[in-house]
Order: sequence, then structure tokens, then C-alpha cells
Amino acid sequence: MRKKKSMRLHLAMLLHLTIGLCSLAQAQHDMRIDQIRPAIAAPGESFEIIGVNLGNPSLARVVLIGQLVDGGPPDFVGLNEVSWVDSNRVRVNISEDFPVGNYLVKIENDASELRGRSNMQRLAIRAPRSMQADAGTAKPIVPAVWPGMLIERVTVQGRTIALQGKQFGRYQESRNVTIHQPDGDPYVQKRLEVLSWNDTQIQARAPIGLAPGKYFVLVNYDEALGWGSNSSAAIIPSPEISQLVRQARD
Repeated sequence: MRKKKSMRLHLAMLLHLTIGLCSLAQAQHDMRIDQIRPAIAAPGESFEIIGVNLGNPSLARVVLIGQLVDGGPPDFVGLNEVSWVDSNRVRVNISEDFPVGNYLVKIENDASELRGRSNMQRLAIRAPRSMQADAGTAKPIVPAVWPGMLIERVTVQGRTIALQGKQFGRYQESRNVTIHQPDGDPYVQKRLEVLSWNDTQIQARAPIGLAPGKYFVLVNYDEALGWGSNSSAAIIPSPEISQLVRQARD
């Protein structure tokens, strides 16, 4: 009886530590953009990015924008006139010579999706009103339809990693799931084996021998261009924690 009580106490302590690590990971990587306000702006104007965990003060941060052309993946570039109001609001000034068009906006830590990135939201850059009047039209650009993938929750049980979210797509097709540990030694970046896939849930299997620690996962269309979902934290528990969890259940 005493042994079982001691095991439960040990399990509670380890789980508390794991939850603490998970909270730290979420603060660094679970960035989410909820809204671009206004969604239609002109060169020389400004817009705000509204969301959650948009900036970790210990990391460099960059706002990236990519133009949608013919439905292909955008080539993202960094914006210069950016100010962080707080971790939930970012203000961006649009330069006077910014090209008109439909864009996607995202935020990354340390100028790399390997250190955490947000989901993407649409922004339309229209011609200034003076130019619209000269052209005899005030018709704004309408943002293109963009099925933005969003990971809302990651659950790890043994080697199974479950993702819950939106807009993953009904079928996997060319999409894949990757796991990263940028602070590890050596650096880890692996593609996960997908077990099941639908529009709101994905189940994948972690590689054998993946070391315990803080990771984050992404759903990708194109890994090279960062064309995909936000990054979301995942804690791979130690074998000791996994064994204690199984024993507690038994």
C-alpha cells in the first residue's frame, strides 16, 4: 500500500514537471493569429495583427508577408516597420511603394519556422484611394480564399502524437507532419509516420528512440517555403513517466 502511494506521489511530481515544461513550450511556440485588422489596407497605411503568444521577448521576432500569385506558395519576406504593442497585438506600417495584391501574413520567432511560427491570415493591399479615384473605380481587392491549417492542441501518448485543429484537409495527399527540437544536441528534424488523417484530427507515430524533451510539430504543404500550419508544442515524456502512467492506470 505504501509502495503504491509513493509511486503515485512520484508520478504526480513528474507530471507537474512535465506540465511546467509544456507551459514553457506553449509560450514559445503556440503562436496564433486570430485577425488582421483591417483586412484591406493601402500603401502608406497600417494594420494590426491580433492573436495569442505573438512574441516571446527572449527571441528575435519577425513578421513575414508573401504575395499570392496564381494559387502557388508565396515567397515570404520580412516587414521592417513593425512594433510589438504586447504579446497579443502587433502594429505594422505598410511602405509607400508596397505592391498591390493579395497576401498572407505570419509571425516567426528568430526568423525561422524551426523556432516556432504562427498560422497565416489574409491581407489585401489595395491601391490608394487617390489612385482609385483617378482610375474611376473604388472596388477593393478581395482576399483570395485560403484554407489556413491551424493546430489547436497536441496530445502525446506513448509514441502516438495526436493533433486537433482546423483545415487539415479531408485527405493527406501531399501534406506531411514534422517534429522539431531546435534546442536539442544534435538538432532534430524528422517527418512523422501518419496513422490517420481528416480535416480536424491527425494521428502520427513518433520515431523509435526519440529522446524525451520539448518539441514542436507542424503540418506542411512545402517544408522549404514554410507553407503550412502554425507550430505547436509537444512534450515527449521520459520512459520513466510513461511507465508510471501505465502502472497508475493498472
